[in-house]
Amino acid sequence: MALSDPVKAEAAAIIGSNEPVNLKMVLLNQLWLKHGLASHQVVPPGKLLVHPSNRGGAMLNGHDVLAKGEKLMSQGFRQDLLESSSVAFGLSSQVAKRQEQIEANKVLVEQFPQVLALVQGDELHLTVGASHSTSFLKANAMCGVSNESLKGILENGWKWLNLPECLEENFPTMPLLYSAALNSSNSAQTAMGEPQCKDYLGEIAHFAKLYTGGEQMPLATFLVAFSKLFGESALLGEEFMKLLTHYDFKVSGNLLPCFRVAVLAAQLTSSKIVDKISKLLVKSDFDRLKTKCEAELQDAEKLLAEKAKHLEELKRLHVFGRLCIRVVLFICQKQKMGRESKTWKSLEDIRDQFASEMLCPPDISSQDSGDAPSPAAAGSQEAFQDLLQPDPVAVALLQNQHLEIGSNYQDPKVGSTIYQLMEVTLAGAKFEHVPLVGAADTLVVPLGDELKDWRKKKEDLRKSSWCTSTLDQDKDKVKVMVGKFGVDAPKMISEFDKVDDKTVLVPFWYVKPTMDEELVNMQLEKEQCGSLELPCYVNTKDLEPGDLLLCESEMLAKKRKKQEGESGATAGSAAKSTSAKKVMLDLGDVSQFHQNCKDRGR
Repeated sequence: MALSDPVKAEAAAIIGSNEPVNLKMVLLNQLWLKHGLASHQVVPPGKLLVHPSNRGGAMLNGHDVLAKGEKLMSQGFRQDLLESSSVAFGLSSQVAKRQEQIEANKVLVEQFPQVLALVQGDELHLTVGASHSTSFLKANAMCGVSNESLKGILENGWKWLNLPECLEENFPTMPLLYSAALNSSNSAQTAMGEPQCKDYLGEIAHFAKLYTGGEQMPLATFLVAFSKLFGESALLGEEFMKLLTHYDFKVSGNLLPCFRVAVLAAQLTSSKIVDKISKLLVKSDFDRLKTKCEAELQDAEKLLAEKAKHLEELKRLHVFGRLCIRVVLFICQKQKMGRESKTWKSLEDIRDQFASEMLCPPDISSQDSGDAPSPAAAGSQEAFQDLLQPDPVAVALLQNQHLEIGSNYQDPKVGSTIYQLMEVTLAGAKFEHVPLVGAADTLVVPLGDELKDWRKKKEDLRKSSWCTSTLDQDKDKVKVMVGKFGVDAPKMISEFDKVDDKTVLVPFWYVKPTMDEELVNMQLEKEQCGSLELPCYVNTKDLEPGDLLLCESEMLAKKRKKQEGESGATAGSAAKSTSAKKVMLDLGDVSQFHQNCKDRGR
């Protein structure tokens, strides 16, 4: 059966439209039936397998099959409701692809050997709707269960809408589209195949990136497989997922990746499910863990990490899953809320039981187990991190996400100096302060809890607090640019008993302008420090305690310059002699000024 180009174009337009997925399916069904590309047939359950693309590739969950079957039997079977969602594609006529479809169903049956019927090899169709109900009825038919109300439908089947394989060949996303529509409610859908956890899919992706063992995500693979072995589908909920992903357990140098994954497995073993969300562990449980001995959490993480090496053995997945659940419930003191009747007295007992079950795995079909955890989300473009073999530097940066290379930080325990974070290595975090004048001050803070004391600062770490300003002072708003750096005034001294050798006793604003030339005792000069020219006041006379610091006012300076200009050429040589002496005197005062700086500060 072939598709004509006009029909292809019309179908492509429907698939690519912005219509809700349910409406797309209705329009496509009308198109197929109109052109003879689909037909209604009565098909018995024994001729049906599950399409590998059903439910986004998850196919189905064996425990959901039992749950659907129980509801079907307790509420009464209605064939009309079943037929409304019964849609199937034909198995591929290509040998290789057909074999892939059959093998996918065989793997599915192996995961639920006590629930699903064996693959017979003579099946003809692949379901994308009513898959759970059909699998339940098929298992009953194969087991020879006698139920008068179901006898006719088990033997003869019911009406299906059958879609030929050519539709899937031309439109590979068709099974996904039909599965999304048929497994949704009748409410309008805004996107094809949206998962129920779509609102916090980003948190799931972040969790997978950090805690599931690197790019290959072995712990995510474990969770996916474990979810198919144990329990019907349930959700974690956005609040819990955010809490578990970002919670700080206060274990220095260890983010507890295996323990967090174990918490996911344990959370979904809860027999209490409200609005499809599992309820077992809450924030108060985590808060109690944070106050526990750090060594106990480290022991739990070490135990889980050591045993995770068995994850590649599919038949042992349920054994590792039990270990996860037992460890978490033991640490959280919630063993009585688990599904096992036995409680454990220590982590050593749990470890011994794991070793015993590895040698002789229990029959999973006869054990009470946990519910199915949600698979980790894929598609994050961020780099995956393997915290199963943690890099201490990576762990330190994750535990101190406020640290950013190149940013400025301050630790009140160190002082008011602002440092720049240069690098983080195994030796520690290297902070550096480069003052305006003098050598750089470098600190190396070890990886650990001390890093949390360093707070990010917006200020320029090169800003000085001791330099002077210009003559045109504007009270406390004065600011001088020295090169490309801004210079602010230091704070006034209020407690003189706390003065040390770094304290500035005479900030520039203590210097006041005067019109009385006899009272002037301070002079503005420029001091060269490397490539920077720093303005500073120098005393031109000996000072006594209590003296007012006065410089000539702008008007006095203009008056002096005018008088010097009117002195005439006759006093030229004398002026030069006086000027020379004045320079020598000022240079001497500069030496005295430097000595004063050591004793009193600028």
